Amino acid sequence: LSGFAAATWPRQESLGPGFVDWWRWPVGVGPSLRARAGSSTWDASVGPVLGWLHFSGSQFDRASNRDGVAWGGFLSLRVSSQGRHAGVFGLANAQYYPGDFAAYANSASERWLAPLPKLSVGLAIGLWLSP
Repeated sequence: LSGFAAATWPRQESLGPGFVDWWRWPVGVGPSLRARAGSSTWDASVGPVLGWLHFSGSQFDRASNRDGVAWGGFLSLRVSSQGRHAGVFGLANAQYYPGDFAAYANSASERWLAPLPKLSVGLAIGLWLSP
């Protein structure tokens, strides 16, 4: 069993006369499969993911913050070196959110939409330590 949580930097999208800043912070948990090959360990995990969405508008006459959640699924692949107390790893994580989410702005005569991407991909390199 494996799990993950991530915090991402806010992204800014142009939206009509202003901008919207948004982020999606995911939390996921699911079964994991591990295999060893030579001096490397490979892990694959898949499962459901819940993403906390936050929207914040700027440069509008009136703007309001909005929060919500998005359900989806994730797939993580990790390779790490085998060592007694330390090693290195590489991680690729993809999340897919099937729902349609977008920020919007209205004026008296127009409506603007900024759809969110359904797919998020993250890559990481790091060190692992063990006592």
